[in-house]
Amino acid sequence: MPDTIEDDWIESVEELEERMDEYIHLRDQAHNAFEVRYHETIDPDKDRWELCSRVLSRRDIVDRLSAPW
Repeated sequence: MPDTIEDDWIESVEELEERMDEYIHLRDQAHNAFEVRYHETIDPDKDRWELCSRVLSRRDIVDRLSAPW
């Protein structure tokens, strides 16, 4: 183990923290833009296919996917 910590390593960690903060900020902006556009037309809790407990026929799937938004 080295006796000292080099300045380059400290600068790299500080730069990483800055980039992570920027990434999180940009990710939140993208998420918010999606919510603004679709929050009135899409309900994330409605028709959750992963919670479906019955077997769907091909006709059920075609009917659901053919329904207008």
